[in-house]
Amino acid sequence: MTITVRWADDAHTIIYYEYVGKWTWEEYYRAGDEAVALAQTGNQRVSVIGDFRKSAFLPDAALSGFRRSLQTTRLEFDIVVLMFGSEFMQRLLDIFSRLYNVQKIKILTAHSLEEAIDTINAHRTNNSSTKSF
Repeated sequence: MTITVRWADDAHTIIYYEYVGKWTWEEYYRAGDEAVALAQTGNQRVSVIGDFRKSAFLPDAALSGFRRSLQTTRLEFDIVVLMFGSEFMQRLLDIFSRLYNVQKIKILTAHSLEEAIDTINAHRTNNSSTKSF
């Protein structure tokens, strides 16, 4: 599978998605279902890390597809930290954020898994209110 989902921490509070190679929307939504199942076994406070560093490809209609997924997700989360392998993907996130005004969802970026986890922990320290199941 080109998208894998697992816990990023032993406390089961951070869900880690890793995208490898070329993936499809069908795989994306299947991974989302896996994440929901994981979240139901973990703690109430869940954050998400999306690691796109090993994927240089996006499926067709990427911007509208990501927008639709944020609107219809069953996963409750407080923050998303994304990691990219190229400047192009970072620019795409900037465009996405401006086009769809993603202010309700905190989306940040990091260069490594360690930095992503640190970013989430800093966010949690600074924000006492988060979504829960």
